[in-house]
Amino acid sequence: MENETITLIIVGLTIILLLNLFTICVDRNRNIAYGRLFNKYGLEIYNITDRDIRANKTLQNIVGFQDTIEYTLCKIENISFEYPFTSLLFFVILSYLPLNVYAEGLLVNLIFLTITIYGIKHLREINNGKITAIISFLMIFLAGMGKLDSVMLSFLVLSFYHYKKRNYKKMYIFLGLSAITKYVTIIYLPWLVYKTKSYKKTIYFFITTLPLLIIGIFAPQTFKIFVNHL
Repeated sequence: MENETITLIIVGLTIILLLNLFTICVDRNRNIAYGRLFNKYGLEIYNITDRDIRANKTLQNIVGFQDTIEYTLCKIENISFEYPFTSLLFFVILSYLPLNVYAEGLLVNLIFLTITIYGIKHLREINNGKITAIISFLMIFLAGMGKLDSVMLSFLVLSFYHYKKRNYKKMYIFLGLSAITKYVTIIYLPWLVYKTKSYKKTIYFFITTLPLLIIGIFAPQTFKIFVNHL
């Protein structure tokens, strides 16, 4: 294993430990809660806010927070699930594992950290300057908080990496993966199309994002936060 990778792993694990000790992973915990609530309420979770969870013992029992409510939702923002359905699906799958909220939270951190380190290694191949070091630390920090932004940025980095390598098929696929993690990266699509003139290969972007389009037709509420992200 390369020294750089080992360093990233050590820094990432240290950040995960510190942030969990100081109860900063609220966004991650909220997403875990919605993943568990989906099994009973389906897409209605887009209408359930963290205040509803805080005030309702039934909801707390479903997500398994109970006496840990101060830890899991220490900052109440009155927001519902604010990411695409494909991101929700990740937390729904994790909800079937026999883990409590603490263990599931750490698992989320480790998965995000793995994806982020992979993204950073490709980022260094695009540019290895001081700005890259700052962006790398930011991405590691976001992964340590269990925020989906770290995954979104990692896929976006991989998209630009393949843009530089002129592999436009993979460029559009990773841009699509970034967009179905968090909508905002869709704004890069026109720019990449303009720069590469690869009009036909945009089909790979639309194939990657097709699940969102299909779900959006039958469940418009999954698109209600699209404008907020832009």
